[in-house]
Amino acid sequence: VFVKCHVDYDLARDSLIPCKEAGLRFNAGDLLQIVNQDDANWWQACHVEGGSAGLIPSQLLEEKRKAFVKRDLELTPNSGTLCRSLSGKKKKRMMYLTTKNAEFDRHELLIYEEVTLMAPFRRKTLVLIGAQGVGPRSLKNKLIMWDPDRYGTTVP
Repeated sequence: VFVKCHVDYDLARDSLIPCKEAGLRFNAGDLLQIVNQDDANWWQACHVEGGSAGLIPSQLLEEKRKAFVKRDLELTPNSGTLCRSLSGKKKKRMMYLTTKNAEFDRHELLIYEEVTLMAPFRRKTLVLIGAQGVGPRSLKNKLIMWDPDRYGTTVP
């Protein structure tokens, strides 16, 4: 599996990595080849450009890490009291807030994007643009019929 990274990963700042010497550093935009995904938390990968394989955090581990990060608690000033307990209203502190985590569940974190290595195109690209009714489709069809080895259409 080949992936494009959308985040920077620094081994020195990761406290969860089991062995820092076996880790693989990458930056956003790097292309990695995932060699082994047997472990749920740590994958083995290597840079496509070359180099040795190393451990990278899995998508699941990064999602768990983001879900359980302590959020800053918002402090609201009480009306004229110095202590919250005197106001009669007690705020309940919760690490897992369903309203905030429901938003997290709806938006999957984009850490890795699966990509495919493709061979270079053998043909050059020709784009025909024209207003409706002027005939770019007719011109395209005539070009394809005239020389099908040289001209073709995209496959959606």
